[in-house]
Amino acid sequence: MMMKKLFALLAALALCLMMTACGGTQDDTDDLAGGDWRATGVVRAEGTITRDGGDVYVLVCVNDDDAVFCYDDETYAVYDYVDYPVALESDPWEAFQDIDFADRNGDGDSDVAMLFELDGAGVLMVWFWDAEAEAFVFQPEESQVEGSVEAAMDHEGFEGTWYLDGDETEVSVIIIGTDGDWVLYDQQGDTRTAMDSGMIEVLDEAQGHYTAVSEVYDSVSYNLVTAGADGFYWGVSGAYDFYERLD
Repeated sequence: MMMKKLFALLAALALCLMMTACGGTQDDTDDLAGGDWRATGVVRAEGTITRDGGDVYVLVCVNDDDAVFCYDDETYAVYDYVDYPVALESDPWEAFQDIDFADRNGDGDSDVAMLFELDGAGVLMVWFWDAEAEAFVFQPEESQVEGSVEAAMDHEGFEGTWYLDGDETEVSVIIIGTDGDWVLYDQQGDTRTAMDSGMIEVLDEAQGHYTAVSEVYDSVSYNLVTAGADGFYWGVSGAYDFYERLD
């Protein structure tokens, strides 16, 4: 309990230093919603953590080395956090894509999954809640982080022709083969020109997160997020297009 109080105190100090580094002052934060820290722009996401049969709504602050889950209250207070297993080597605010607190190991308590985009590739980090350690513990075998686990292949259910916005006349078409191979085409009338191609790799099958790695361009990949049985979102750097399979 003492360590948790100490961490909360250190986290609060870090928040103050961060605001100062961004050009803010204590007077500035006092002027924002009566000193409400939530108005300073440090909250990146939100969600609900289930633990011991209860739910806690949290606000997520994405930092250089960790993600901190805070109570949704005007007074800054830390509920829990996770440490990244690797250095992100980029701006975590920009690299962050998604977070969920689903129970992945079936023990009734929330776990943590965070999706980042680094150098054009999706990076998935997963932590399981360890009741004995009273902490989130990183799971390399559940994650997709360079150097911690080999990329897993998955192609079941993706084969077919996928049209931008479900429109056969649109300018973009993706064809995925039975082996997980894909080709991205530019379509002009009856003419299709291959623009890129590669293989699909799984990031998080349970959540429908995949990556399509280019074999044409170095260090290029596309995020693929399923939307039902015949739809997915495809894109890079947070800019996604919707594709629908019509055949």
